Amino acid sequence: MDQRKEYIVEERGDLEVIVGDSHFIVSSERLSSLSPTFARLCQEANSKTNANKILKIKEDPDAFLRIAQSAHGMFIPKDDISTDIMLSLTLALSKYQIPTSSTLYASISFAFVVQTLKPAKIPSEKVLILLKVALHLDLSKFKMLAADVFLHHPLCFKPIPCSNDDICGIVLANVLLRIADTRRLVVHSLLHVSSTVLDWDYTSMYKLHVTGLWILEANPSLEDIQAEIKRNQCTDHIYGGSDRAQAILESTLRIITSSTDQVQTFINNLLDDGSDQLRAEILEPEGEVNYMFQDFHIDEGPTQYSASWDGDSAVDVFDMGSSPASMIQTPKKIQHRNSI
Repeated sequence: MDQRKEYIVEERGDLEVIVGDSHFIVSSERLSSLSPTFARLCQEANSKTNANKILKIKEDPDAFLRIAQSAHGMFIPKDDISTDIMLSLTLALSKYQIPTSSTLYASISFAFVVQTLKPAKIPSEKVLILLKVALHLDLSKFKMLAADVFLHHPLCFKPIPCSNDDICGIVLANVLLRIADTRRLVVHSLLHVSSTVLDWDYTSMYKLHVTGLWILEANPSLEDIQAEIKRNQCTDHIYGGSDRAQAILESTLRIITSSTDQVQTFINNLLDDGSDQLRAEILEPEGEVNYMFQDFHIDEGPTQYSASWDGDSAVDVFDMGSSPASMIQTPKKIQHRNSI
């Protein structure tokens, strides 16, 4: 059965572009105007002696359709650019030397903004793809998305599929780890104090205890936690709550603020070091790895958080009694297991 797909982008097109099983009829003049690389490819196709001008390229057919549409001045609806297509288009920008002044770049940027408007609702596997898009599209978007994920994304217990030289996977894993540790520190402050200090008024102690349990049960984002703590501060102050309760609430806000600053510093340092150098220092390219997060819990004694890599291989266990900055780090050495 013939699976060939034909797309007539330009009815009077003089060039047939073959991308996998898909065939596109385009104007070589329009496609050449998109970038110097396409101009060279079209010139090579036009120089052939055969009557049919054919250009074969290795590309995602769905992505090339959007490229051809953009080159011919067609409007590309944001719904036509999925996350996977957006990544292919972003990689095509550098591959074909498409300038940032092009309408294609503007379409990708707009689609990226739309898809990252609500980071709390983006699944972790989609966040990983969007980070890859931002890394190639604009570093400022990369920093902003990582910071938004830290503040808005809830706890994540699903694996993060990524290759072992994936800087975006390392960033996302560290951000999610930092979310877990920040929540642990906040909850520990609220529950530990409310259960051990007995000379407070009952109302203040009860509010701290309820807030801590709410964080554990409702799985809110750090931004939601901040808003709830500030609301408690306001109501506690109005109704004459204890100064010690106010101090505890203020300390939990400082935990979140400090963690946010540390995440931003981590990302800035990571990008400043250069991705190529970072890949060489952190990971040995062998096999594939899945970031897998195990359960978080709070008990009366010292707590630990552990992270494992695809089951058998393990990373260092982070001591939760240590400073918050200890959670923001990249693994010194990862034991890999070859993929089957």
